[in-house]
Amino acid sequence: MGGRPESEKNALRQAARRDLLLFGKYVRPKFDIRAHQQVIADALNRVVEYVETRGKQGTGRLMVLMPPQHGKSLTAANLFPAWALGNHPDWRFVVTSYNAKRADRNSKAVRDILSSPMYGRLFGASSGAADPVMLSSDSRGQSLWSLAQPHTGGMMSAGVTGSITGFDAQIVIIDDPFAGRDDAESQSQREKVVDWYQSQVYSRQQDGMAI
Repeated sequence: MGGRPESEKNALRQAARRDLLLFGKYVRPKFDIRAHQQVIADALNRVVEYVETRGKQGTGRLMVLMPPQHGKSLTAANLFPAWALGNHPDWRFVVTSYNAKRADRNSKAVRDILSSPMYGRLFGASSGAADPVMLSSDSRGQSLWSLAQPHTGGMMSAGVTGSITGFDAQIVIIDDPFAGRDDAESQSQREKVVDWYQSQVYSRQQDGMAI
């Protein structure tokens, strides 16, 4: 990228700000864009539309079901929140998974993207924005962090059955609520996840909150 004319670099940055998959390629040059990821990206764009219109348009409930190792967590739980925060720095995300460790790993992945020089060129200190999108200097934890003022966005992570009270969010991401097939086929575990979803997630919905 270093040898390209400045006009071409600017065009690439503009495209990456608008397009989720081009954003992924910009901040992670080895990110391999495939046809199925375009389907996911199109669906996530409709989720953004839902939040932007406070539930009047778009998709408020989305399930992405596909085999392992196809990039669904990378696209939907890592790249998507980072890209959305760049464009909507007052949004807040909750990311959950079958245990807190995995949820924290997703949260850290988003933090790492926001801290990268490439992200800085798109939305952060190197972007020329009047109010760059950056991590708050006192946000050092993985399970709860926020953006620097004047923005109010951020992220909270928790394991399934964990508490997410006290954190209002525009988007909740549930990445693999079951640890594996045994969990998924366990009646008691399924009931535990459903109870958690109804009490901790569904009960907290507000106008325009997507899950």
